[in-house]
Amino acid sequence: MLYWIACFIALATVPDLESGRQLRQEGRFEEAIEVFEELLSTQPDNFEAYRELGHSLVLAGRYREAIETYDKLATSEDPNWQLESIKWGGLTHLYLGEMENALAKNEGETALARKMGNVTAAARATWYRGHILTELGQFGEANSAFLETFEIDPDELNAFHLAGLMAARQGDTGSLRYQIEDIQQIVRRSSDESQMRRVYHLQAELALLQSQPKKALPPIEKAQSLFPHPLYRETLARVHLALEDTRAAEAVYRDIISATDERLDIPLYYVKTLNALALLLDAQGQEEEAASFYEKFLAYWGEAPGPLPGAAEAKARLAELRAGARISFHP
Repeated sequence: MLYWIACFIALATVPDLESGRQLRQEGRFEEAIEVFEELLSTQPDNFEAYRELGHSLVLAGRYREAIETYDKLATSEDPNWQLESIKWGGLTHLYLGEMENALAKNEGETALARKMGNVTAAARATWYRGHILTELGQFGEANSAFLETFEIDPDELNAFHLAGLMAARQGDTGSLRYQIEDIQQIVRRSSDESQMRRVYHLQAELALLQSQPKKALPPIEKAQSLFPHPLYRETLARVHLALEDTRAAEAVYRDIISATDERLDIPLYYVKTLNALALLLDAQGQEEEAASFYEKFLAYWGEAPGPLPGAAEAKARLAELRAGARISFHP
């Protein structure tokens, strides 16, 4: 009897993927890392565990270790794991402001996906390149990436959606309207009403461009209710700001920063939100906390090669705040 009890206890304490994921989703990143590392100590060829460990290291802020872990996926003979390696490694470089490395990985991801004949993965890599370039303000190259995506898959909703977001970033209401209409037509053909979230999102962006934040609020709340994701929350925060509801905007920004697994594929939004929150707190006179968020933002992009959105301004403002005697800093 004691033997079977001991076996049961031993089995109950064996680490597994699901328990590690649960810990990570609860924000217990270091505990999740321990689970996956223990699992790999007995299953060194468990590539899924390497991926989950990489995700946990990213959320714990241990980016170099995460990249090294994702690199181990490339040792698999299965090209699908090799694809995962390139994809997640490239995304992690974005946290570090290493845009050239990220884009190089992205090109490798596209090439491998094409070689595999994986249309979905090839389209994903290509529209994601458009997303990166949009957020860097390189709209011409971003547009080329979206056009390339449509050559791969003419009905790729992510590409239509992000191309619409690019139009919004440029203030191009005409193109934005066309993108909204195109997405509506694709959704009608697919009969997947959940995809209407993309239409609602872009309708909110259009209303913001037209200086109609009250009109923007209902559609972005619909988008968020259909698919709660930082992509929609970022727009929601800007809607609240336009409505001069700074408390609501601050809450949304903090929500984006505190996200776990759902932020793994949006490193650019995570890093830029740190700066957005710093700017908001600064404008409200909360200089000490604003300075801490400027520091957090610059810890990612402050020393990155090449100019990155907001970095120069954040450095300058942080220098001004550091010159004030009332604020103490903890770099």
